Amino acid sequence: MQLYEIRILRADGNTSLIYPCTHLSDRAAIAMALELARGAPYEVWRDLACLRGNPAPVGPTYQTAA
Repeated sequence: MQLYEIRILRADGNTSLIYPCTHLSDRAAIAMALELARGAPYEVWRDLACLRGNPAPVGPTYQTAA
């Protein structure tokens, strides 16, 4: 069994729910995330690796004027 963390995100990218769980495989954890998210954006983490989703960037992000 592996430890996973499923994060359900809000539309603005902030975390709405953090769900720690154990599964036999990455595929099972991702399937659980799909079920929990019900169409919302989500991330699936095993240790420090993001298996599915778009993790938030580290540090500030800048946009240049066009």
